[in-house]
Order: sequence, then C-alpha cells, then structure tokens
Amino acid sequence: MLFFSFINEAPNYSFINLRVWLNQSAKEESCIRTALEDESIIFIVWSKVTFQHFQDLFRKRNINNKIMIANDVFGLKSQGSKFVLIERHYDHDKESKLIKYLNAKNIIVHISLSDPIMSAFNSVRMQKVREKFRNIKNEYIEHRMINSSIEKAMTKISNGDWPEENSKIILEWIEGID
Repeated sequence: MLFFSFINEAPNYSFINLRVWLNQSAKEESCIRTALEDESIIFIVWSKVTFQHFQDLFRKRNINNKIMIANDVFGLKSQGSKFVLIERHYDHDKESKLIKYLNAKNIIVHISLSDPIMSAFNSVRMQKVREKFRNIKNEYIEHRMINSSIEKAMTKISNGDWPEENSKIILEWIEGID
C-alpha cells in the first residue's frame, strides 16, 4: 500500500468545498453561524444584490465579519485570512482567478437551490432533488451529481444557453455581477 500513499497527499491546488442548502434561509443561517464562530472570516460575494442582502442581514444580527464584493478583494492583503464565498460565479475563469489570488487551499462556498445560478438547471430535475431532501433543515447537500450539475449550469450561463422561462432571473443576476 505504500506505493499508493501519494493518493492521500494534499492536492497542490485550491479545493472548492461546495455546500448546497435546500433554501435561502438555511444558507443564511449557516453563514450567520459561521460568522459567529469566527469573526476573522471574510465573506465574498459576486453580485451587488447579494452583498447588500448579507450586509443588512449581518448588521441586524450585530455581526462584524467583513462582506466584500469579489472585484474589491484584488488588492486586499489576504495572508492568513479565511474566506467563504456566498455564491458561485458563472464564469469559471473569473472564479478560478479569485481563488488563485486568495491563495487558499480550501474555499467554502455556500449556495442554495434557490440561487439564480440554479435556475439554469432543468426545473423538473431540481424539483426531484428538492423533494428528495425536503426534510433536511440545517444540513447541506454534498454530492458529486450536484457539483457536476452546477458546473454544467455555469457553462450554460457563460455560453448564454439557459431555459427561456428563467431568462429574467439569470439576466438580472448577471447584470448585478459585471
């Protein structure tokens, strides 16, 4: 077995630890718990709408953690900082550039099944996922199928290929990012 010991070594690249919450309120509560546990964590968002929402949410709870828009992170001296992303970007390159800049080995990303990026999915398939996990309240879903589906949704959105019935949601979200 010693021959295969390299398999257990830590990777040389950043790892995205994706936590998918059933709904927005579960995602928010998790971010609040995380912030209360460690005031040094910096929360990063891509859209101005998400920034404002979480800034208001944290202010109401007297939480002092920083919330930053991703574009404002470049230039931040981030040595030793811990980061949590509150949403995914639809562009792999931009997201990878940020993660590389942060120089973090493990990035936690919180999303919910109601996030705009999720509307690029087949709605029938997403409804089945919601039904299957409807009894999960304070736990996140981690599954290779969901991660793969999110990656496909990111590619669809980058290519401008998403369900027409969700165009308004996705376009408003994209406009808030760029």
